Amino acid sequence: MSIYLIIGIAVVVLTFLIILILNTKERKRKIGIKDRLSIENFVENESVIKSLEKNSNRAPTANTEKPKPDWELAQDYKLSQNTTEPSTKFLNAGIKYLKAQKYRDALLCFNSAIDLNKTDGESYYLRGLAKTKLNLLNDAIEDFTDGILRKLSKPDAFYHRGKAYLRTGQKENALADFNKYLMLDKSNPEVYYLRGELKYESKDFYGAIEDLSNAIVLNPNHESAYFKRGMARHETGDTQGCCSDLQSALDKGNLEAYHYLKLYCNN
Repeated sequence: MSIYLIIGIAVVVLTFLIILILNTKERKRKIGIKDRLSIENFVENESVIKSLEKNSNRAPTANTEKPKPDWELAQDYKLSQNTTEPSTKFLNAGIKYLKAQKYRDALLCFNSAIDLNKTDGESYYLRGLAKTKLNLLNDAIEDFTDGILRKLSKPDAFYHRGKAYLRTGQKENALADFNKYLMLDKSNPEVYYLRGELKYESKDFYGAIEDLSNAIVLNPNHESAYFKRGMARHETGDTQGCCSDLQSALDKGNLEAYHYLKLYCNN
């Protein structure tokens, strides 16, 4: 075999090896890019899944039933995520759930909003409303308090916390909250009525009459206020005022007033 033939074969083999090495590197490079994109997509999807699982598994304190998120609304979050701050996104979604009476889902959204922004009193206040609807009254009281401490400019926080105190038997705290509310807003007849009831129970009958009268001025159809004012007037010896109020209460649908009309006003 001549030297030239050997050299020719060597050149061919070397060329083949160079081409093979280059192709292998290119293939590895392409596979690397594909794998990297796959990994990025997987990590991104894992992050979304974990976020959804975290929110879906966060249940109300006193309820073991797993909430069922509205996935259609979750899609709305995804579409709006580029234009809305995350905490505001969850806050607005929670409000939507609250209006739809989906209180567990609302609670999940407010939990997420607070996790993202612990300084917003509005989120605590709204979460307190959701917890009230779920009968988590002590937790609701804590949220209303947290909202108030964060300088929430909503007198209603005192009103709703007062009602929660009332439902848990904390009447002195309830009275204090109704007092605070009425220092800020005198337009809610229900606050006057509830405070009037508390004053009646503590035998402050004249104070009760004043509050119940304010409730009636703001809501002339408040049959319970007429009834309770009639009972307070009876305690002060105002038989004529008592009977007039009981009759008004009966006319407006308070059937309990009928018994006391017979008892106090048939002489």
